[in-house]
Amino acid sequence: MVSYRALALIALLALIAAGCTLGATSAQTPRPLLTSTPALTLTARPASTTIPTLPPRPTLTSAPQVVLPPTVVNCTARADWATYTVAAGDTLFRIAQRGGTTVSELTRANCLANPNAIEVGQVLRVPNAVVTTEPTSFPGDPVRFYLIIPGDAGLSGPKVGCDDSVVGISTDGARSGVIASDIRASLEALFNVDTETYGGSGFINALYNSPLTVQNVSLTGDTVTVNLGGSLQMVGVCSDARMQAQLLYTIFQYPGFANAFVFVGGANMRQLFDASGTLGPGAMYTRAEVEF
Repeated sequence: MVSYRALALIALLALIAAGCTLGATSAQTPRPLLTSTPALTLTARPASTTIPTLPPRPTLTSAPQVVLPPTVVNCTARADWATYTVAAGDTLFRIAQRGGTTVSELTRANCLANPNAIEVGQVLRVPNAVVTTEPTSFPGDPVRFYLIIPGDAGLSGPKVGCDDSVVGISTDGARSGVIASDIRASLEALFNVDTETYGGSGFINALYNSPLTVQNVSLTGDTVTVNLGGSLQMVGVCSDARMQAQLLYTIFQYPGFANAFVFVGGANMRQLFDASGTLGPGAMYTRAEVEF
């Protein structure tokens, strides 16, 4: 029978053997080494020296206001006509010509206190559509100048002077369609008539004794400027009226302008013919004075 002492010895030997085995196993399988992870170093980015700028905000401006000229009191404009907006360079005369009407009709219909005072952007009432092109001098038509039939009392043409008629004479030349050029051509044709009578049909030329030449003709806005060389031989009331009529009708036969400055040898022709002595060097002729 095994004694207690023997059993204790066996148990002790078993424990020693197990410890050796564990030690051998531990020696054969090394434990992994733990290494520390390097610390992450954060470097601050340098601050930008350029400050972005935003585009400027657009400035809101109000539309320009059209300051309307004064109108006639207690007058109602035509509401049944079409409208036309005044453009740069417009005058009431040009609008009337391009719209097939008259300055007086437009003045009344729009209750205008002053027909010479209209503003860009102003809305006018017009009886017809206003074309955008300026009138021409009808290219291809014959160049024409004007002579006098004395004592005709306006039977053959507009009545002028001392109960005379002023009558247009056609030439073989054709108009170019350029107003200033055609006025020049007509005046040159007139000045080429160097006799007092013309054609044996009762026509007379009151300018036959006045040596005139055309220096230049220009058109600016509503005004034609005619510069003539030479001089006028003024001999009496009736003769002076005839000379003036021949020149003015030769000039104003063409459309596209309302006024004319005429200079003879540098002197204002209207002032030369002014018997009252009240007109100055800036006096001009108007189309309203020349009735066709």
